Amino acid sequence: MSPERDGGMTFTSNRANGSRESLESEQPLLQPVSRAASAPFERAGLRGVKVTGTPFSDAGASQPCWPPGGHPTSAAREPSTPLLQVPSQQDLAAHAAWHTPAERVAHWWRRRWEHEYSKYGTAEWASLVLPCISWLRSYNWSSYLQADLVAGLTVGVMTVPQSLSYARIAGLPSQFGLYGAFAPVLGYALFGSSRQLAVGPVAIVSLLLSNGLTDIVPGAEDNWEPNEPINPSAQESYNIAAVQVSLLVAAMYVAVGALRLGFLTNFLSHSVLSGFTTGAAAVIGISQIKLIFGFHVPRDGSALETIQYLVTHLRETQPLELALGCTWLLLLLSMKHLGMNHGRLQWMRPLGPLTVAVLSILCVWGLELDVRTVGAIPAGLPPVTISWWFPPEVDWWDLVKVAGTLTLVGLMESIAIAKALAAQHKHPLDANQELIGLGMANLAGAAFCCYPSTGGFSRSAVNADSGAKSGLAGAVTAGVVGCVLALLTGLTRHMPLNAMGAIVLAGVSGLLNFSESAFLWRGGEGGQRI
Repeated sequence: MSPERDGGMTFTSNRANGSRESLESEQPLLQPVSRAASAPFERAGLRGVKVTGTPFSDAGASQPCWPPGGHPTSAAREPSTPLLQVPSQQDLAAHAAWHTPAERVAHWWRRRWEHEYSKYGTAEWASLVLPCISWLRSYNWSSYLQADLVAGLTVGVMTVPQSLSYARIAGLPSQFGLYGAFAPVLGYALFGSSRQLAVGPVAIVSLLLSNGLTDIVPGAEDNWEPNEPINPSAQESYNIAAVQVSLLVAAMYVAVGALRLGFLTNFLSHSVLSGFTTGAAAVIGISQIKLIFGFHVPRDGSALETIQYLVTHLRETQPLELALGCTWLLLLLSMKHLGMNHGRLQWMRPLGPLTVAVLSILCVWGLELDVRTVGAIPAGLPPVTISWWFPPEVDWWDLVKVAGTLTLVGLMESIAIAKALAAQHKHPLDANQELIGLGMANLAGAAFCCYPSTGGFSRSAVNADSGAKSGLAGAVTAGVVGCVLALLTGLTRHMPLNAMGAIVLAGVSGLLNFSESAFLWRGGEGGQRI
């Protein structure tokens, strides 16, 4: 039976078993059903039910209002297509009784089981548990492997200096940044659904984590240099709290994905996202200017207080630090601009952070410059930190509030990037599976000494532009970071802080969208401010 519409009326046709008879030959079988009559079905969630017969009578009769002899053309109908009786009001009330959120979710899973999962074989069940199996089964090794290797290596050399810088923004020792670019990336490669999203430490999440934990961990505001803390016990509590927040973020991601709540991101307007991203980028940039000028700024101040402190303490600027920082920043922005605007120089964009890191290390080490450096970083792969999960270092509710903020921001950022990349490369994306993948990535991070990770704008763009075809590119990136952790941490101790500040400033410059801000300030297309 198929519904037909004509003006304000809905008709149903007894077109049995997919028959392709013309509509004209079935005109005697068409019966009008008003939209008012179908409204109770819509309210009860019975969309798609085809109703034959007349509209509901005033008495709410549950039988079709045909003469005792039945349908006028019942003799011409096939016996396999009986008329569907109109349900009574009691039936509709009983059907609507399960419309609580929990019962809706249970109903969805039950229908998913009946129509999809019950037909799964071993391979399909394995793909459901580990989504990477789905793309591995269809992986074209001859065509995709080289592209994934190139993309993974490119993002890897870009990730190492960025991660070191983002860990400082988060108020954590530098090795936490490298750990965050290793374990969560492997976790996402196994459980994520996007083929180009690059997961790891990002600037916005690092800033929010620092602001949140500094307020709730006693003594954290004293440690402006995480690698050489003034208050070691407070820094240790801060590190443990960061891992516990990562665990809570993982639980929230998995819960949102399992409950099929990924659609909630659709209610966040573009103007909200644009304003938040631009504001966060400005705050991050202000927090890193101190590294370019070469003097200490307290961590517990707001962005305006930081600017005031910088202005009133300009006399403390270190000329050598300022000269080096401006040089690295100019080099980074130049390579980024050339890579984005000239096709043949596309390789320069991801190599900018690595180039600055190498040149700055050579300058400090070879010329023995007296500037502040990162310092020693422990060699080796990340330690297991499951024992850090309990008990909480601070009140659980305070940690939950910080984790909720990071989950919301990471969800917005990752889903927006993943959807854009999926549309660009024309491959399917399950937003709810994506959230579960991010949750598993953060769970791996919580187990191996990491703070919360999510998808990053710049690294994902480079990953896609480098030709990434699957999650294997992320595994290659994690391999690059693992090699650095195992073999090359001794070199990073010579990396100057002004170079790290320049890398962060160049990275967040792409998040500053002044033209969009001006457009929103004017009130959009209407040109009127609200």
